[in-house]
Amino acid sequence: LAMENMFGTPASTMPLYRLDDSGIAPTPLPNSHVAPEHRIYYHQHKSAHRFLAGSALRRMTERFTRVLSRELHHDAAIGPDDDWVQLPDLYTFWKSRIFHAAVHALFGPYLTLLNPGFEQDFWNYVDAIPTLMMGLPRWMIPRAYAARDRVFTAVKTWHRFARAHSDYRKNGPDDPDWDKYWGSAWLKVRQQFGQDSGWMDEDALAAEDVALLVA
Repeated sequence: LAMENMFGTPASTMPLYRLDDSGIAPTPLPNSHVAPEHRIYYHQHKSAHRFLAGSALRRMTERFTRVLSRELHHDAAIGPDDDWVQLPDLYTFWKSRIFHAAVHALFGPYLTLLNPGFEQDFWNYVDAIPTLMMGLPRWMIPRAYAARDRVFTAVKTWHRFARAHSDYRKNGPDDPDWDKYWGSAWLKVRQQFGQDSGWMDEDALAAEDVALLVA
């Protein structure tokens, strides 16, 4: 339901999720006959475990911290050196800077560079998620769908650009774990298992990464 309603996975791709009864372990569960390339939950789990633990997570965290620090130094350079700066809303200040640092560390710079206004589009979409989860048709909640569509369009634009400039299949242990087109090699791995499944079109691939973005 989350993939279909919240993240917009096309109906044509939903069997990939609904029919996968193989579990998340390297060995499929007994009586499961799902093809290896269709084991979507295993591939999601395996790639998350690889990049959200140990040295890979440490490097991602360090990258996030560097970008956040750079943004804060930029803010400090704008105002007078020794004066307090009055902020109308500290939450909004931090939300924006942490968003940019997190997106840059995980997805690289081009998701936002190619899509001016992406941050506001994203928060509009997040605000629309409870409405989207109701599963109502598009004609009843057009603004909620429009908010999701703008985020989808941005992610698809970035996917096309990244595929044109960097080989997503170069994501092995000896390859760089980050590049400026894909960001973390985790996104390359996700693109690869999505493409290899044979079930995912551009919209389905975008839905996978929109889900990661929201998470």
